[in-house]
Amino acid sequence: MAKEAFMVSSLKFSVYRIGPDEYIKNTLIENINYLYDQFDEICYYLSKHFIKDPLVKEFVYDILKRKDIPYNYIIAIIFKYFSEIIDFDEDIYSKYYKGQKNKDWYIRYFMLDWIYLKNPDILSLIDKDDNNIVSRKLYYYKYIYIKGEK
Repeated sequence: MAKEAFMVSSLKFSVYRIGPDEYIKNTLIENINYLYDQFDEICYYLSKHFIKDPLVKEFVYDILKRKDIPYNYIIAIIFKYFSEIIDFDEDIYSKYYKGQKNKDWYIRYFMLDWIYLKNPDILSLIDKDDNNIVSRKLYYYKYIYIKGEK
């Protein structure tokens, strides 16, 4: 058990300090089903070094289209790090924003960055959110969009 804890700590420490490496990228993507507890760190590494890589984009879309995501937090992390490479898609918006109204506010929170970046006109169609944190971010984006600040 101590060896596993050390390996997890080493991975978390390493991805913030190593440079781009194709072998590491491929290994992380291939083994993602075993690394969900380090998903945030892995996405940070991939977005920092390989945001334009076709394999990373494929990885992102595969996660978004899967039906068997073990934790909803994974979707929030995808939007946190990869908003710029996810094209606006009504199905994704409906599934993860509209479909998550009463739960998983953190998904909607990070999706607002994506909505503002990719299709800010949608902001006018979104009513107040039940979660205060999401509402605050929604109103902020509506305000800067109306003012013309992008």
